[in-house]
Amino acid sequence: MLTDLILAPVPSDSSTSPRLYIITSDRDEHIRVSRGPSQAHIIHGYCLGHTSFVSKLCIPPWDPRSLISGGGDNCIICWDWLAGRVAQTIPLVHDGDVAESTKAQPPQSDAPDIAVSGIYAIPFSGNPGLTEHASGGILVALEGVSRLLAFSFGTNGRLTALAPIELSGNALDVVALDDRGTILVSVDNVHKPGSTKELRDSAIGPKLLQCFSARSDGGLKWEESSTQAATTINSREAVDIIAETESRKQVQKISDSLYGIGNLRKWARGEDG
Repeated sequence: MLTDLILAPVPSDSSTSPRLYIITSDRDEHIRVSRGPSQAHIIHGYCLGHTSFVSKLCIPPWDPRSLISGGGDNCIICWDWLAGRVAQTIPLVHDGDVAESTKAQPPQSDAPDIAVSGIYAIPFSGNPGLTEHASGGILVALEGVSRLLAFSFGTNGRLTALAPIELSGNALDVVALDDRGTILVSVDNVHKPGSTKELRDSAIGPKLLQCFSARSDGGLKWEESSTQAATTINSREAVDIIAETESRKQVQKISDSLYGIGNLRKWARGEDG
């Protein structure tokens, strides 16, 4: 089952036009690298190292030879994808903290399963103060978690953990607004933070969008900021679907559409369906 796809251009030494590759991930722990259109049937290689499904792929625009992947494992992996080589493995835990990447972490049998729902590359090229610290930022969203894991992407190609970005609700999506480290985050205002099942008392009040900016004061960090778009949308009158009996019947459909990544996990009996 295909879970993500990237069309990756790589500058060629012998041609003025870049060579294209297709990178795909699937439920069977594989990341496959194939040649681009017209030669997509030719497999260049694999990036093998995950032990659970791979749901998200990300290539930072400032380093097209690096690939960051995540899914059902308790880690994300940074690859030299052309060589199929693991460059770095960064352990994660479900509550949004980042474990020390230099130490092996013992498995916790009672810990909830991790499901990576998004990996986002945030450019810093338009902000010289930020590029003194890092080439860009990498943000990781976990399904049903009300914070974003934040990393700096160093000039040496390695990720360094930063303080997580705390949100008012579960992270749904992230977009970079510019190349100066400004992001807009959509959050779930229906479910309680940290849950994919429990509902808030009301959907009116919690923010729909939150804006954050990367700062370089005393080290790289993220701080909440504001944009006119977020302010306007958050001020709009919303319909409280939680309070309305008929609308509550639709909440399960909303839950299913927002939180399906974890269903990619295979169970112990080895079922594929």
